[in-house]
Parts: sequence; structure tokens; C-alpha cells
Amino acid sequence: MSEVPPHTDSEKASGGRKADFVAVLGIAMLPLILFGDLLFGPGDRVISHYSADVSQFFIRMREFAVAEVLQGHIPLWNPHLMSGTPFLGNWQSAVFYPLNAIYLFLPTGRAVNLDVALHLFLLGAFMYLWARGRGVGVIGAYFGATIVMFSGPVFLRVLAGHITLLAVMSWAPLLFAAVDQIFRRAQEKRPLLGWTLVGILATTMQILAGHPQTVFITAVTVGVYCLIRLPGASGRARAVACLACVALCPLLIAAVQLLPGIHTGSESIRTGGTDKDFATLFSFPPENLVTFFAPAFFGDRVHLTYWGRWAFWDTSIFMGIFGLAMASFGALYGSPKARRFAVFLAFFFLFVSMGRYTPVYDVLLKIPGFSMFRGPSKFLIPFILFGGLLAGIGVDCLLKRPRSDTNKRLSLLVLSAGFPLLLGIFGILFSLGGYWENTRWRDMIRLHLPDSVLSPKWTMLRDFYFDWTALNAALGLLVALVTCLVLGTLLWFSGRSRLVVYLIVILGVTEVFAFACVYRSTFHSSSHRIPGLEYLYANEPGDYRVLHIGTTDDARNPRNHVMMVGKSGLWGYEPVFLARYGYFMAYAGGGGKEFMARMSYHEAWGSDPLDMALGQEYISLEVDSEEETVQLPQMFDMLRCRYMIVPPGRLYAEEGIYENEGYLPRFLFLGDYLVLSNPFAILGTLAEDTFDPWRTVILQREPTPAPRQGIGPATGELEILDESTDHVSLSVTLKEPAILLITDSYSSGWEAHALPGSVQSEYDLLPANFALRAIPLSAGEHKLRVEYVPSLVIVGVPVSFRSAVWLSAAAAMVYLAAVGIWVMGARGRYRTKKAE
Repeated sequence: MSEVPPHTDSEKASGGRKADFVAVLGIAMLPLILFGDLLFGPGDRVISHYSADVSQFFIRMREFAVAEVLQGHIPLWNPHLMSGTPFLGNWQSAVFYPLNAIYLFLPTGRAVNLDVALHLFLLGAFMYLWARGRGVGVIGAYFGATIVMFSGPVFLRVLAGHITLLAVMSWAPLLFAAVDQIFRRAQEKRPLLGWTLVGILATTMQILAGHPQTVFITAVTVGVYCLIRLPGASGRARAVACLACVALCPLLIAAVQLLPGIHTGSESIRTGGTDKDFATLFSFPPENLVTFFAPAFFGDRVHLTYWGRWAFWDTSIFMGIFGLAMASFGALYGSPKARRFAVFLAFFFLFVSMGRYTPVYDVLLKIPGFSMFRGPSKFLIPFILFGGLLAGIGVDCLLKRPRSDTNKRLSLLVLSAGFPLLLGIFGILFSLGGYWENTRWRDMIRLHLPDSVLSPKWTMLRDFYFDWTALNAALGLLVALVTCLVLGTLLWFSGRSRLVVYLIVILGVTEVFAFACVYRSTFHSSSHRIPGLEYLYANEPGDYRVLHIGTTDDARNPRNHVMMVGKSGLWGYEPVFLARYGYFMAYAGGGGKEFMARMSYHEAWGSDPLDMALGQEYISLEVDSEEETVQLPQMFDMLRCRYMIVPPGRLYAEEGIYENEGYLPRFLFLGDYLVLSNPFAILGTLAEDTFDPWRTVILQREPTPAPRQGIGPATGELEILDESTDHVSLSVTLKEPAILLITDSYSSGWEAHALPGSVQSEYDLLPANFALRAIPLSAGEHKLRVEYVPSLVIVGVPVSFRSAVWLSAAAAMVYLAAVGIWVMGARGRYRTKKAE
């Protein structure tokens, strides 16, 4: 009998590649199974909660972008919300993100479904790649990847409709893998170009994907990781040079998104950072550590109203009890190479995610960038990535050390967790009857009220709600108890057979996948149509605006409905908006510095300023329900508000559509003006009954040319020559100098330029009435183009959006050339190795 030849290195590598391919295919199958009916079946169901960000925001934004791009136009400005607001400068528009090309070819709802499924797969595949690069085995890497994909910090973002956050998050493991390989190859004195290009790709895709806070969190994570790894690394100079390329080159490639984003940020409500109170909104509460075991302990918004602090999707840390146990095992017994710094970073970012509940965030807020964002709980993202990595390492340990006594130690630890769970169940059930009569349970819920969505609803809660919340919490702990008993038993016997370890892996994947199935929520995209309003708009044409009052929890009144029908609104559901306009609306809602400060605080995270002002009785409206008319405050007239739409359930008016008379037109010629520089003086004057916006405009500096004062409304002729979302070309004829008031919101990116045949060679566009636009005009015939062109001054040199387009194009070409050079070199090395 001939001797069986030993396996060659190439045969081993081939077998490893096949196993990796099967594992990645298995990762891809999970989103397909979970969302297959939505991806391939009939109907218009869309992934996400019916009142979350996909339904309220992203569908309209994507539809608007697609309509403009298909016409060959990149929209810089959104004329439909907030009386006009930057569009491309809102990072979440993500117009230049390559994977958003799917929206050009698919119906929006179906494209959203594919968007979610695709990025869940990418997250899992990149997690698998990262774990494998750290030496984790195939099964362990697969387990860690699935734990991350369907964990609370990740999958509940799908429920919340945070598709840009998910998109950015999906590229983070690829960036971590690139950083690891750069350090490793620098130490081994091997070529670094390939992984440097991978790191540049991952960072660029993160910037373009549209969620700057997650980009910032990734940058902080990578920065901390590099700082603690550099002192002990060899080949530091080469590694630092490559890491600098990974950090800086994407800034050039993504300049086309960065420039308008930074410009908008400089004018937004969060300019210059925010205070601690705002920046620590949505911190992870320490008591929510119980969601490691019972993810719906505090309710879940889907099946039972959430009563914990903040929002359900911000405060669940669930990674499966199997996943938590394996992560603990990996943290204690994993190989030093595989778990390098992972334990420290997981605990560190879990601590950071607690925000206002620890003293650490007070220090972090002094570091540039931290005060620009709210929601420290989003630091659970790096926590779960390192936690998933440790879970994979734990499975690897079980497979490599099947007969170790450590298995039994872990088994006893898991079984011992059942005692506090059992005590918790009895404590909750005991609070439902007898002496306490659930008053203690009520008191515990009441403790959460300051940071809870239940706060305004507290007096309306019935007794049965408290009974249901207690039973729900007890049931969650009971399920956790049973899971601990099953897992503890399996771990006890895991040293006898590898089949038991495989069963642990299967049950662990099943646990988190079942969690995802429970919170796979959908809504019908057609449910956001409002036939009554659409009939009104169709039969009442004109260049007016509507004030659609509502909250994001009201699915019957989607706040951005005006975008669907091509109309314009005074407000909307928009995370980034201009500070001038926000302050104007806050003052219009009641007036006064104190009220404006409170209103601006709530505006910055989605509240409707007029709805708040009316609900809290800061102002009262003159509403005639029979005539269906309303007299809005004068400042709303300046925004050409013709209709107020009141949804059901508002105490200040019956449900309906009310017409507001006396609103200003889009263009108005004025001769009288006031010059005021103090914002509160301007806003206070605008709110006075004696101020007549039909006769006078308030400017912040003297106009050039200046009209003759005292003439009131000026006369002239105006014709719109052409316009798009970002510009309007005008032909104007005046017999005497006047100020052209444009009742659209002001941004420093708006400019006015003379066209051939115009009497003026230069035009000055000024802020008017604090938040609107004005152009001083001389007598004669004018032809001018008013357009939005964001720009920045960098090292004393003005850089416009057009320059950023060319810079991005050039940088992308250089990057592709580098990729080509690397591919050719890799082929050459492969052929040489094969010949040897």
C-alpha cells in the first residue's frame, strides 16, 4: 500500500479558504432568512418601527435625492423642510455613499430593506475577517460575528431605523482588521500597502455612509487602541506612516461630503458644541446592565411601552447569555495574541457609554468633538465589537481545550447567576400583592421619570400597566434563568465531547437570532399617504408653506410628508438645521430669552417648537373651527405659512386643516429698513404687534445700495427665469432702489451673482429678519442668479464645493491607481511563489 502523502501548505490554505467561504456564506444566509420575505416577496413592507427614523425621515430623504440625481443634479439644498435647509450638508443624506446606488434602481422601501440586510451582512463578514486575522478559528469567528450582528446595540438600531448608523458601523471591524495587520506586518517587515489601502477604503466609506457620530466614535476607538499599542510595537515608524495615511487620505477622497458637512455644522444649532446636559442625553443607565440577561426588562416599545430611561434601542446591551458567557471565557482564558487589549477596551467603552452616570464623561467633554454629539450610549458600538471578538475567542478556547477544568468553573459561574435571577423573580412577584400592593414597583418606575418617555404620560397610566410591566420583567428574568441552567449544564459536559461545544455554538446563535426575530418590526410605506392633504395641495397650488404639527410617535402624521408631495413646511423631522432658523422658530413660539433657550434645547433633538409652545400654553391661537381659519403669530406670516395642519389629540384645536391669512409672498420689494445687530433685539422687534413686515425689513448692517427710507412697500416687476433646489435666476425691474426680501431661510452659503445685461455688476446677499434673505437693488433692470454654494476658508484660502468635487475626484483617481499598483504587485508575487 502506498503511503498517503502529507498535506502541503497550499492544500492547508485551500482547505482554510473553503472553510472561510462556507462561514461567510453562513453569515450571509442569516439576514436572507430574517428578511427574505421583505427582499423577494410582494408588498410594500419596510424594515423598522412604524414611527422610527426610516418612516419619518430616511424614506423621504432618499426619494428626494434619487429624484434629483436622476435629473443629473446633486441637491445641495432641501427647499421642503425648515423653510429651506442644507441637504448635502446633512451628513445623513449620504448622496456620495457608493452602496446607496441601490436606491437608484429599486423602489425606496425595498431598497431600504436591502440596505439593512446588506450592511448586517457586511458587519458580520468584516467581524469574521477581523477575528480570523487575530488567530480565532473558523467556528469561533463565526460565532462572534453573529453575536455582534444580532446584539441589542446593533440590531435594535434596525428597529429604530438608524440605517446610516448601521452603515457606518459595518465598516468599523474592517478598519480594526486593517490596523491590526499594519502593526503585525510592520513588525514582520512585510509590505504594508495592501492593508493601508483597505484601511483607507474602510475610513472613506464610513465618512460617506452618513453618520458622523459613529465615525467619531470609531476614530476615538482606533486612536485609543493605537496609543496603547504603539509603545510596545516594533517597526513603529512604518506603522505610524501607514496609519497617518489611513486617517488623512480619506479626508481628501471624501472632501465632496466633508466640505458641505462642515459648513452646515458651523451654522447648525450645535455650533461650538453643547452643554453637558445635552451632550449626555441618552447615556447608558447602570441599571440597564440587567439587559445582559433580560433585554425587555424595562419594556420594549414594540410589545409594551418602554418605561426605562431614554430609548429602548439606546439602552439594551443584550448579546445573548451564551454570548456573554463565551465572552467572559475568552476574556479570562483566551490567548494573549487573540484578545490583545480587547478586554480593557470593552470595559473602557462600556464605562464611557454611561455618560452622565460616571465622572469620566466630564473629562471627555473637554476633548474636542465629544460635546458636538448627544448619546454616549452609542459607545456601546465599540463595546459590542470587542465583546463579540471575545465571544469568538471563548468558543475557540472551548474547542481547543475540550477537557479543561476551566469549563466546569465557567459552568458553576453561569449556574450561580441563576440565584440573583431567581431572587429578582420572587421580588417582582411579591411586589404585585400583599403588603406592598405594587407601590414599590411604582416607586421604582417613578425613579426613571426624569429621563423617561413616560414622564408626560404618568398621570394617565392605569393600574394594569404596572402589573403588566412587573410580569414582563419577571418573565424576562425567568427566561434568563432557564437559559443559564441549560448553558451551565452544557458547559459542565463540554469537556467530554466537542459535539457539546458545537451545540453551545448553535444555541448561542439561535438565541440572538431569535432576539432579532422578536424585534423585526415592519410598516407599510403606503400608510404614510395622507389623501386629504394631498387633495388640498393639488387643488390649492401656490408658493406657500404649511405648519404640520405633530410628533415622531404619530405614524398617521409623518412630519416630512411635504417632501412626498413636493411642498414646503415650516418644520419637519430633521436632525441638523440652521441655528438662525431654529432661534427664529423658538422665539416665534413664545418669545423671551429663557423660553428660546428651552425651546432650542428641545428643537435640537426633534421636537416641534410650535406644538411644544401650544401644549405648554406659552402662546394661544385664535382658531375658528367652523370657518377653519387660524391667526398665527406674525413671525409665522413672514415664513409664508398658509395652512396649519392639526393632527388628532391636540388640546388647543380640533383635528383639521386651518388656513392662515396675511402671510407674505416669496418675493417682496421693500423700501424701509432697520439696522439692528443684537439677535434678541431683532427677534423682539419682529414679535411686536407694531412691526409691519409688509413695509419694513430688519438688516444687520447697512445695505448697498440703500433705498430711500419712508416709502414702505416698493413697486417693481419680478420674473423667475429658471430655478432648481439650489438656485433661482431672476429678472427684476425697479424704478427706484429697493430691498428684495426672499422669505426663504438664510445661510452664508447663499450668494447672488450678476448675469449678462444686469444693471449691477455685484450683489450683496444679507440676512434679513434674522433668518431670511435680502438683496439690496438699485433702480433699473437686473438679471441675477441666487445660488447655494457652501465654502470654507482653509489656511486663509476660500475653498468652494466645486473645488471639493475636483479634489475628491483627483484623490479617488490616485487611490485607484495605488490599488492597481498593489494588484499588479500581488499577482507578480503570487506567480513567483507558484513557480518556486
